[in-house]
Amino acid sequence: MIIGNKVFLRNFRESDIPNMIRWFTIETEWMNWDAPWENEINSFNPEEYRKSALKRLNETDCVDRLKHRLQICINDENEKHIGWVSSYYIDEDYNFTDDEINITIGIAIPDLDSRNKGYATEAWILYINYLIENGNEDVYTE
Repeated sequence: MIIGNKVFLRNFRESDIPNMIRWFTIETEWMNWDAPWENEINSFNPEEYRKSALKRLNETDCVDRLKHRLQICINDENEKHIGWVSSYYIDEDYNFTDDEINITIGIAIPDLDSRNKGYATEAWILYINYLIENGNEDVYTE
Protein backbone atom coordinates (compact mmCIF):
# COMPACT_ATOMS: atom_id res chain seq x y z
CA MET A 1 0.00 0.00 0.00
CA ILE A 2 1.23 3.48 -0.85
CA ILE A 3 -0.29 6.09 1.45
CA GLY A 4 -0.70 9.79 0.77
CA ASN A 5 -2.65 12.52 2.53
CA LYS A 6 -5.81 12.39 0.38
CA VAL A 7 -5.57 8.95 -1.22
CA PHE A 8 -3.81 5.64 -0.99
CA LEU A 9 -2.89 3.15 -3.68
CA ARG A 10 -3.47 -0.55 -3.11
CA ASN A 11 -3.72 -3.88 -4.88
CA PHE A 12 -6.96 -4.95 -6.53
CA ARG A 13 -9.48 -6.69 -4.25
CA GLU A 14 -12.53 -8.83 -4.91
CA SER A 15 -14.68 -5.99 -3.54
CA ASP A 16 -13.50 -3.83 -6.49
CA ILE A 17 -15.10 -6.08 -9.10
CA PRO A 18 -18.62 -4.53 -8.90
CA ASN A 19 -17.14 -1.03 -9.30
CA MET A 20 -15.11 -2.08 -12.34
CA ILE A 21 -18.13 -3.72 -13.96
CA ARG A 22 -20.25 -0.62 -13.30
CA TRP A 23 -17.53 1.68 -14.70
CA PHE A 24 -17.21 -0.40 -17.88
CA THR A 25 -20.96 -0.86 -18.46
CA ILE A 26 -22.99 1.95 -16.87
CA GLU A 27 -20.86 4.91 -15.73
CA THR A 28 -18.75 5.03 -18.90
CA GLU A 29 -18.25 8.80 -19.30
CA TRP A 30 -14.58 8.44 -18.35
CA MET A 31 -14.01 6.41 -21.53
CA ASN A 32 -14.56 9.56 -23.62
CA TRP A 33 -11.21 10.93 -22.48
CA ASP A 34 -9.25 7.81 -21.47
CA ALA A 35 -7.95 6.23 -24.70
CA PRO A 36 -11.29 6.43 -26.56
CA TRP A 37 -9.64 4.73 -29.56
CA GLU A 38 -9.50 1.48 -27.56
CA ASN A 39 -13.30 1.23 -27.56
CA GLU A 40 -13.28 -1.33 -24.72
CA ILE A 41 -16.98 -0.95 -23.99
CA ASN A 42 -17.93 -2.96 -27.09
CA SER A 43 -15.83 -5.94 -26.04
CA PHE A 44 -16.41 -5.84 -22.28
CA ASN A 45 -18.18 -8.91 -20.93
CA PRO A 46 -19.04 -8.53 -17.23
CA GLU A 47 -19.17 -12.26 -16.48
CA GLU A 48 -15.87 -12.94 -18.27
CA TYR A 49 -14.32 -9.98 -16.45
CA ARG A 50 -15.52 -11.32 -13.08
CA LYS A 51 -14.04 -14.77 -13.81
CA SER A 52 -10.75 -13.31 -15.02
CA ALA A 53 -10.48 -10.95 -12.03
CA LEU A 54 -11.15 -13.76 -9.55
CA LYS A 55 -8.57 -15.94 -11.27
CA ARG A 56 -5.94 -13.16 -11.06
CA LEU A 57 -6.72 -12.66 -7.38
CA ASN A 58 -6.10 -16.35 -6.70
CA GLU A 59 -2.70 -16.31 -8.39
CA THR A 60 0.36 -15.86 -6.19
CA ASP A 61 1.60 -12.27 -6.35
CA CYS A 62 5.36 -11.82 -6.24
CA VAL A 63 6.23 -9.17 -3.66
CA ASP A 64 9.26 -7.97 -5.63
CA ARG A 65 7.41 -7.56 -8.94
CA LEU A 66 6.60 -4.03 -10.12
CA LYS A 67 2.90 -3.23 -9.69
CA HIS A 68 1.59 -2.17 -13.09
CA ARG A 69 -1.88 -1.35 -11.77
CA LEU A 70 -2.92 -0.05 -8.38
CA GLN A 71 -6.35 1.00 -7.19
CA ILE A 72 -6.98 4.52 -5.91
CA CYS A 73 -8.96 4.93 -2.68
CA ILE A 74 -9.82 8.01 -0.66
CA ASN A 75 -7.74 8.10 2.52
CA ASP A 76 -10.56 8.45 5.05
CA GLU A 77 -12.70 6.17 7.20
CA ASN A 78 -14.76 4.98 4.18
CA GLU A 79 -11.76 4.21 1.95
CA LYS A 80 -13.92 4.68 -1.17
CA HIS A 81 -12.51 3.06 -4.31
CA ILE A 82 -12.50 5.76 -7.02
CA GLY A 83 -10.25 4.54 -9.83
CA TRP A 84 -6.78 3.29 -10.70
CA VAL A 85 -3.30 4.15 -11.91
CA SER A 86 -1.50 1.89 -14.34
CA SER A 87 1.69 1.56 -16.32
CA TYR A 88 2.65 -0.10 -19.57
CA TYR A 89 5.51 0.06 -22.05
CA ILE A 90 5.79 1.90 -25.36
CA ASP A 91 8.45 1.83 -28.04
CA GLU A 92 10.17 4.77 -29.74
CA ASP A 93 7.12 5.19 -32.04
CA TYR A 94 4.75 5.33 -29.01
CA ASN A 95 3.22 1.92 -29.73
CA PHE A 96 2.46 -0.62 -27.01
CA THR A 97 5.23 -3.16 -26.56
CA ASP A 98 6.09 -6.06 -24.26
CA ASP A 99 9.69 -4.87 -24.24
CA GLU A 100 10.50 -2.91 -21.11
CA ILE A 101 11.61 0.18 -23.02
CA ASN A 102 9.69 3.29 -21.97
CA ILE A 103 7.39 2.98 -18.98
CA THR A 104 4.26 5.04 -19.49
CA ILE A 105 1.50 5.77 -17.01
CA GLY A 106 -2.20 6.40 -17.11
CA ILE A 107 -4.85 7.24 -14.55
CA ALA A 108 -8.61 6.92 -14.45
CA ILE A 109 -11.06 8.37 -11.95
CA PRO A 110 -14.42 7.08 -13.22
CA ASP A 111 -16.17 8.17 -10.00
CA LEU A 112 -17.59 11.57 -10.99
CA ASP A 113 -18.06 12.77 -7.41
CA SER A 114 -14.34 12.26 -6.74
CA ARG A 115 -13.04 14.57 -9.44
CA ASN A 116 -11.57 18.05 -8.94
CA LYS A 117 -10.56 17.33 -5.36
CA GLY A 118 -6.84 16.70 -5.88
CA TYR A 119 -7.14 12.91 -5.62
CA ALA A 120 -5.79 12.20 -9.11
CA THR A 121 -2.91 14.63 -8.69
CA GLU A 122 -1.79 12.99 -5.47
CA ALA A 123 -2.26 9.47 -6.87
CA TRP A 124 -0.21 10.46 -9.93
CA ILE A 125 2.65 11.75 -7.77
CA LEU A 126 2.56 8.70 -5.46
CA TYR A 127 2.68 6.32 -8.43
CA ILE A 128 5.45 8.19 -10.27
CA ASN A 129 7.54 8.19 -7.08
CA TYR A 130 6.87 4.45 -6.68
CA LEU A 131 8.07 3.79 -10.24
CA ILE A 132 11.21 5.91 -9.76
CA GLU A 133 11.98 4.21 -6.44
CA ASN A 134 11.74 0.88 -8.28
CA GLY A 135 14.37 1.69 -10.89
CA ASN A 136 12.57 3.67 -13.58
CA GLU A 137 14.58 6.77 -14.39
CA ASP A 138 12.13 8.14 -16.95
CA VAL A 139 8.34 7.94 -16.75
CA TYR A 140 6.23 8.89 -19.77
CA THR A 141 2.60 10.01 -19.89
CA GLU A 142 0.15 9.85 -22.76
